[in-house]
Amino acid sequence: MLLAIAAAAPAQVWEKLLAPGLTYRSEVDTTQPRMIHALRWTPGARVVQAVPELGLGVIYAEGATRGRETLSVMTQRTGAIAAINADFFPFTGDPLGLMVSARELKSLPYPGRSVFGWGTAASQSAQPVARLTFASDGGGPIPISQFNEACKANSITLNSERAGIAQSATAACVHAVLKVVEGKFHVGTKVTAEVQYLMSDSASIPIAPGNAFLTATGTMMPFIAGLRPGQRVTFDLQVDGIDWSKIDHVIGGGPQLVRNGSVAVDATEQGFDANFTTRRHPRTAVGRTSEGDLWWVTIDGRQKLSDGATLEELARVMQRLGCQDAINLDGGGSTALNVFGQTVSRPSDGRERDIANAVVFLAPAPRVEDVVLTLPAPPSVVAGTTTYLRVFDDKGNPIHNAEVIWSATGSGWIDQGGFLRATGEGTVFISAFSRGKVAAAGIQVTPAPPPKG
Repeated sequence: MLLAIAAAAPAQVWEKLLAPGLTYRSEVDTTQPRMIHALRWTPGARVVQAVPELGLGVIYAEGATRGRETLSVMTQRTGAIAAINADFFPFTGDPLGLMVSARELKSLPYPGRSVFGWGTAASQSAQPVARLTFASDGGGPIPISQFNEACKANSITLNSERAGIAQSATAACVHAVLKVVEGKFHVGTKVTAEVQYLMSDSASIPIAPGNAFLTATGTMMPFIAGLRPGQRVTFDLQVDGIDWSKIDHVIGGGPQLVRNGSVAVDATEQGFDANFTTRRHPRTAVGRTSEGDLWWVTIDGRQKLSDGATLEELARVMQRLGCQDAINLDGGGSTALNVFGQTVSRPSDGRERDIANAVVFLAPAPRVEDVVLTLPAPPSVVAGTTTYLRVFDDKGNPIHNAEVIWSATGSGWIDQGGFLRATGEGTVFISAFSRGKVAAAGIQVTPAPPPKG
């Protein structure tokens, strides 16, 4: 009865504990209309770890997705209990901004754009600046322009094995193939590598485990062409603007949404246009509360039951959730949130997009109970109606809704109260996760009868 009353209200909220320190929150506001899916994570709980993850585990890869992966597949591959999309990216698969995972540098910051970093006891938003150099034979430092991305004109690029493939914008280039002999590509450290051999005029070369590539084009080619096999080079990896004594992980995004508890959208300053800023789109964001908890938020958009949000509206959502600082992440068709393998958000493309990176939440997998779940459902419902669904065990006992994670695809939406809203003619597929298992049902949605008169 309480659920039925809640369903009739203009806005409803459900919160479900996924693991100690990680809660899933769902909001439905039919007046906007707007559907919000969020994770509140307490780093100090230490049961759940939040870690940035690359699509396919590398920056670049051969194949159609070119180093990108759907959030569902990424969740399954890593064994995560939840995941959310992260940074912007071109369709080459390279995260556009800074990415650091367990202090390992994977992508450089985008100039002037916000990033968000966190550790076990602190978090921070910033606009960092990278300084990468290399030196050989006691010579002076030589600047490195790119890291784990294609080498641009008249520049030098360093690719670690995380890049997957060393690439150049032009075939006229030179590569030094290196073997790492000391150190790791961690922020604030130095790495020593030994030159194995040189290669030239190849725009794309796979990187073997334990190797790294220095690539140069145009006017910078003599700095690499002069290296010799057996010679050692030292890399210095510095990223200023972040307190690396407290921060272990960083993802890029932008613009800033909230600063010191106040709405502070600096979209123009960070290079975002009015269409991106003031029109409603699907959105993803991360923010920090005064208690140190982190909110990871998605807002569905471009759909009948969820219009999305402007950046100002997104900032106010983050502020309402108690965030003292928050930044925007990639949105649009990339926006997605996964819980226990269920895509609980509704991607605006009608299916998940292959994305460059995400944040995955790692914890012991939920216990799989010796139970058979059933999801009784009517064979058909009428478009525009609402139907209440429940999950039962094999003894016919209803499972409390707090234990169920609902998701839907096709011609209907389901909220975390178990209320299915049929939106249009077709089939809606319902999935319910509970006790380590999934129950599913397909329901036909028939057209609403024409109005009488």
